[in-house]
Amino acid sequence: MSTTPLGSHKGAEDASLGGLVLFCLACPQPGINIPEEGVDYSHWTLSRSLVMDGNFKAEHMHPKDSGSEAHVNHANANWQQLASTGIGGNACVWHGCFVPHSMVNFQKGEQQVDMDYALAHAVWHGTVHGQQVIHFYDINCQYSKGLAQQAIALALKQKLKVAKESYSMAVGRFADLNGNVPLAISQSWAEEVEVALQNRLLRPQAMDIDEVQLQEEFVLSCNEAPSAKAIEIDLLSIPQPGQSEGMATWIAKALKIEEAQIQLSVVSWHITSSTMDAQILTIAHCQDQLQSHIYSILDTAERLFGDRFDDAELFHSSQPCKVENIQLPLPSNVGMDHFDQAGLGYVTGMELQLRQGQANDCLHELWLVLTEKAVIF
Repeated sequence: MSTTPLGSHKGAEDASLGGLVLFCLACPQPGINIPEEGVDYSHWTLSRSLVMDGNFKAEHMHPKDSGSEAHVNHANANWQQLASTGIGGNACVWHGCFVPHSMVNFQKGEQQVDMDYALAHAVWHGTVHGQQVIHFYDINCQYSKGLAQQAIALALKQKLKVAKESYSMAVGRFADLNGNVPLAISQSWAEEVEVALQNRLLRPQAMDIDEVQLQEEFVLSCNEAPSAKAIEIDLLSIPQPGQSEGMATWIAKALKIEEAQIQLSVVSWHITSSTMDAQILTIAHCQDQLQSHIYSILDTAERLFGDRFDDAELFHSSQPCKVENIQLPLPSNVGMDHFDQAGLGYVTGMELQLRQGQANDCLHELWLVLTEKAVIF
């Protein structure tokens, strides 16, 4: 269980919708009573069970003045005189706890639009992507007919909201990146992309224009940029005289460790006072495992480099440092001069090639995401 009280906030201004109300302690809630990461939320044991219904027993009349309000039964008043003709909401099936921010007032009976609103907020409260929701409703045989289409529309609406919020930032980042490209090339790329977008429905292969491409002066058997693995294979299959055996493999492993350090830094940055002990323990295990890999890579570096470096700090530092911040003895970290003076200048070239492959892999993944979104939307 989270050490932070459920529903507690520093103030009402920083609370999310329904955040100031306590929900069921037993219902599975990521970040509250189950971890937010490392859990298969699609498992049936973590599903959320909701029951939805309306109540017409007590209605609220329009108050005659601000200090009085009458409650009347439906049999004794016309609906035109009522501020609401009933209420509807959602509760957990097992324990009967109402879901925060999922209650609605009926204006003219139990209309589907009111219950759609209540259900949408009930599903969004305390659930994560992939978590199943079991829904009970006494008129589900009729209500569920268009529910799938309504759910898709609600999901797209939420994604559109996030996209609009991120648009300005994305435009600024793209302008910075595009500003480093010659104008003629940038215009040519824009024209190619426009043609590809126009033809993507009839010829999906047109979107291949967004794949990572090599410049014409590079001589390869294909136009596609090589991946980090392909470059590592080339470096291993064509050893050069004077190069230490295992150097390419060592650099490739070092780059993978750096990627793991970045990922661990991002996860560690999200640790708060409400983070569950299980999550903190998982991060600690990752840090311990990463530390072991770093020790191994440093030991291998000493064997490969031998006594060519006078600076022992390249391999072992007496200063305490987080495992995410440990710098590996790569040319990009310690400087090319160290390697040139030690007769290991070729290591710089090998690292550069592997980093280009690493960048190609990232661009390829970005291309896959852009192509998928272009086809869907």
